[in-house]
Amino acid sequence: MLKKVLCQRNLIWCFKQAGPLFLIFLITFLAYHKTFFFYFWHDDFSILYNAANKICPFNWPFNSYCPVFENLYQLFNFNPAPYFILGFILKFILGCFSFFLCKNLFGNKILSLLLASLIVSVGGEDSLLSFYSISENIGISFLLLILLLINRFNENKSVIYLIASGLLFFLSLYIFPIYSTGHILIILPITLYLFWSRFKRLTLILLTFFILITLVTYIWVPYKQSGQALQFWQRAGGHKITEEFIKLKFTNFIQTTGSFVLTDYLESKLRIDFKIKNTDQIRLLTGYIINIAFLVFIWINRKDKKIFGLGIFAFLWIITQYIPKGLVTTTGLGSTDRHIFYPYIGFVLALGMVALRNLKIGQIILTGVLILNLLQTNQFFGSFENDNRSRSHFYQQLRDFFPIKPDRAIIFIDSPRGEKQLQLGDFVRVGMHPSQSSLATKLNIKMENLILLTDSSDLIRYYDNPKFDRQFFYSFYWDGDKLVNTTNQARDFLQNHQGIITEVNVASKTQFIKNSQNMWTGKNNGVSFTFDTMPILPTHLSLILKATDPEIPLPYTQSCFNCTKDPMLFKKVLNSITISRSIKQTTEILVSNSDTETTPNNLIDFDLNSFWRAERSPWFQGIKPVISLKLKEPTDIDGVIIYASSKFRIPKSFEVFTDGKKVDYNLEYSNGKSKILFKNTKVKNLSLKILSTEGDSPLVEEISFIPTGYSDINLDTIDQIRHSPAGAIETPTDREVLKNYTFFGVDSCIKWQSPGFGEGMVNLLLKIDGSVHTYSVILPAMGINKPTLTIDCLTYPVDLELISASLIFLGNNK
Repeated sequence: MLKKVLCQRNLIWCFKQAGPLFLIFLITFLAYHKTFFFYFWHDDFSILYNAANKICPFNWPFNSYCPVFENLYQLFNFNPAPYFILGFILKFILGCFSFFLCKNLFGNKILSLLLASLIVSVGGEDSLLSFYSISENIGISFLLLILLLINRFNENKSVIYLIASGLLFFLSLYIFPIYSTGHILIILPITLYLFWSRFKRLTLILLTFFILITLVTYIWVPYKQSGQALQFWQRAGGHKITEEFIKLKFTNFIQTTGSFVLTDYLESKLRIDFKIKNTDQIRLLTGYIINIAFLVFIWINRKDKKIFGLGIFAFLWIITQYIPKGLVTTTGLGSTDRHIFYPYIGFVLALGMVALRNLKIGQIILTGVLILNLLQTNQFFGSFENDNRSRSHFYQQLRDFFPIKPDRAIIFIDSPRGEKQLQLGDFVRVGMHPSQSSLATKLNIKMENLILLTDSSDLIRYYDNPKFDRQFFYSFYWDGDKLVNTTNQARDFLQNHQGIITEVNVASKTQFIKNSQNMWTGKNNGVSFTFDTMPILPTHLSLILKATDPEIPLPYTQSCFNCTKDPMLFKKVLNSITISRSIKQTTEILVSNSDTETTPNNLIDFDLNSFWRAERSPWFQGIKPVISLKLKEPTDIDGVIIYASSKFRIPKSFEVFTDGKKVDYNLEYSNGKSKILFKNTKVKNLSLKILSTEGDSPLVEEISFIPTGYSDINLDTIDQIRHSPAGAIETPTDREVLKNYTFFGVDSCIKWQSPGFGEGMVNLLLKIDGSVHTYSVILPAMGINKPTLTIDCLTYPVDLELISASLIFLGNNK
């Protein structure tokens, strides 16, 4: 009987001890069970490629990934489930440490269980990547265990706990320096909180102890490895501490704290269900309310040493853990951002501190927050289930096409335009390596022996590479579900295809009618044609075409929507563009520091769809690119127009040199166009040194000249009239100006449409001079069905006669 009673008591004791841990396990499982079926994504491929090939190309602090994941790869190979399950197990361990720490800090078991459950019930981007989930959970677990040991040292003054905490602190910084950056910022305030009121000398010794460990691992270790200290600051952006920077980070911090309450899930509900647009401002306001309310609560309870101390500690946790994470972002962190988990733990501690005032009500509120967390986390992970399933299916199909590991491979994968194309790009996107590392890891081959191309323009450029060899060329078509192997057809096109010629002999004339304002207008529907082939690779389209300028009734307007109706302004703009084009046609260009994938001639090719880009590495090393334009003869110009529509790559400051002399200039900017004006002068050699952008390396689409006397034309007006050159033709003189403009070439386009694939267009500079011309354009791959092509974008009077069209696959006979 006594044994039975003792056994029952032991079971009850075991349940009391293990019960909270079981509940934490259950909550963690409910939050993260969907990740068990996730597939590798983005930087996972980089990390596992390094692990599979036992290489570590990174400097400190990123090289800390290598030994950990090399060992994991030996255990799990390229099987995603064990990595994500390991991330789940580590999250559970983190929850256990959270429970024990909260029990020490708050002294209430149920409250501590709820707080630990809140910590493990949130999930975001950090858990979409297996390597991030593993690394982050280890880093935070180290921190929580260190805090537990410091607290035990406070309770019994056994030096073994202090030594153990210092050793773990060193290991956390040494093994995962990226994920342990802010640990010292938590250890210092908790040391002050625990010891300062009683042991001031001991506190100073402890603070010195932990600061020395930090200095060793963040200065001495990187210096020994690379000869450079404080690399983490450089990795985090090396920001200059300016007033503007501080204001931005303060606003970002307030927005981040607002995300603790106004989560991404709730924000999307406001934006979509309630049609509220300014959710960012609501999140900022929420952040201000939270911070002010929290500080007021701490002040009101300042006489309660426990609440006051825990409140200060929680607030410092949020601030200090935001600092290293906030350095790498330019906006406030959303509730699912991969950087928010560290500061979120401080918010949970703050909730626990508030709940101490009324445990019963506090525990009810925390239970409600826990349920909401679980719903939001499952909704977030559920939104990625289909993508992960498709990504896994994609890589498995690709692997099945290579039963024997290839020695070399040039792989081109095409997909329909729109969502499926974006999906394919996301499947193979890798952060720390080129995209081919994703396939190289799956196929178990060296990255240098594999070329991955998912865009027609990349394939077109690679055709010129001496290493291109069709016997190693593989072609696939991804329709969003099935991967179609088009390799045999592609190799046949590259080897034997002599081109397809279509005798069209179709004419299309502009039809004139009067519009609602009783003005003459016109419309030309263009010329459509097709080819009997599957354009699974990029092609070269050649057109034999005659464009004639028809007689038009006056006054005349065409395709002029929301544009100016001023004939004098039309005349001035068209004259300006005509003169600029004539200058560009004989201009030579040379650019320093060009990206190898672009060419300087793209800057003066009359095509806004092409571009030149500076190489990124030299740019961030301070090497500024110089665009040098050599005109045929000294020419009167007032400046140039820079077309650059990429938000973070727009050049915003320059040094301007005319014939070797530095000159002052004025800069005007409007909607992706910059006007650089300098004094009226004859120029033969013009150099533009790009000094800064909005962030990234410069990208420029086109450069046009501003002839003398035309500097006052509005940039947006130039674009409007260029797209609608026949918008205001009132007199025979206006008609002659339009003729001169279109005679030298006017914007038109080739539109293509392919069933099941999508549509697109390429620019065509059409000469309306009544002569037969041969026009050549490069078309992208257009899927596995026959496309229809149309000569279109005819916003001016023109009569077309298409005599013939021929199509040949690029790379033919390679």
